Amino acid sequence: MLHVGFVFQYKKKQENLEVEIKNLEELIEQIKEKVDEAITRGEEVNEPVSNWLAEVEERVPEFKDENTVNENMQCSVFLCPDYILRYRMGKEAENKIAEVKKFTQSGNFSTVALPKPFAQELQFTSSSTSYVNFKSRELVFNNIMAALQDSNVKMIGVYGTGGVGKTAMVEEIGKLVKNGLFDEVVVAVVSQDANVSNIQGQLADRLNLELKGETEVGKASKLWNRLNNGKKNLIILDDMWQELNLKTIGIPITDGNNCCKVVITSRIRGVLEMMRVDRYVPMQVLLEKEAWALFKTKVGNSIDSPELYDIADVVCKECGGLPVAILAVGAALKDKKKYVWEDVLDQFKDSMLKNIAGIDAKVYAARKF
Repeated sequence: MLHVGFVFQYKKKQENLEVEIKNLEELIEQIKEKVDEAITRGEEVNEPVSNWLAEVEERVPEFKDENTVNENMQCSVFLCPDYILRYRMGKEAENKIAEVKKFTQSGNFSTVALPKPFAQELQFTSSSTSYVNFKSRELVFNNIMAALQDSNVKMIGVYGTGGVGKTAMVEEIGKLVKNGLFDEVVVAVVSQDANVSNIQGQLADRLNLELKGETEVGKASKLWNRLNNGKKNLIILDDMWQELNLKTIGIPITDGNNCCKVVITSRIRGVLEMMRVDRYVPMQVLLEKEAWALFKTKVGNSIDSPELYDIADVVCKECGGLPVAILAVGAALKDKKKYVWEDVLDQFKDSMLKNIAGIDAKVYAARKF
């Protein structure tokens, strides 16, 4: 009786097959859309999803081919009675329906991609001498990384006193995410004068973009087109002191444009508020134990000696937990006698510099060495 069903219900089975194929094609489009969104976020597509898409897109044309039965019959209409043709068409449709349903069921993925893995602990290169693996830096690192992977965040503001290590942090993160989360990472130092033409020139140099002879408006147009190229770009604007119009520079970060993310560092949170950043990341000074560990890497084990330990402890604390000050003073005092340490300590204590607009006097005092 089952065989008789193939003969008399082949048209119904063909219609059922068309419905199943349509459902599968809709599922394919949904998954491809999710995959595209995941890739835009810089995530890594799961291998089973990629394999499923590749296989199902190869098979769908076969499922839709109405001539498959006729080609496989190995007989002409003159040699095959009509009921045999209907039987074979019904049987073929039934087999295809089973295969299509199998693909539909196996394509119900709970997730299509996962964030690309990054080191859980900071792994700074030798050029980033302001750091070792400090706990106080893990939170900053993780917060910035989370913001970079958040599709709703376009601008990130990192703020903290001068010498706390903002530049080293964002530059190191830039190295980690290049060719992974982002296709290109470019850095420009804004500084106090915030010269637009100078900033444009820095960005163009790092993008290998020729801007000679262009006005600021012309440079902005070229940069905008270069950065709005379908790639994922990270722009790091370091040491910002005042509000800056990114459109004037040529950075495409307007509503609806997802090609760029911007990380801004500043000593002043108020600047970041004026820039309307989406995520604020504060950066504090090193913890006391961390400061001592960093100081010791520069000075050496001599600071553990009974002669130097007490004064070394005081000098390190005078650096205020600022990596820039700790490294500068530590390098200057390496292998020095106690009287040199005393002289340095006197200079710290006698310094009359004031801590204004986020500039710590400790940093300036340290730069004398």
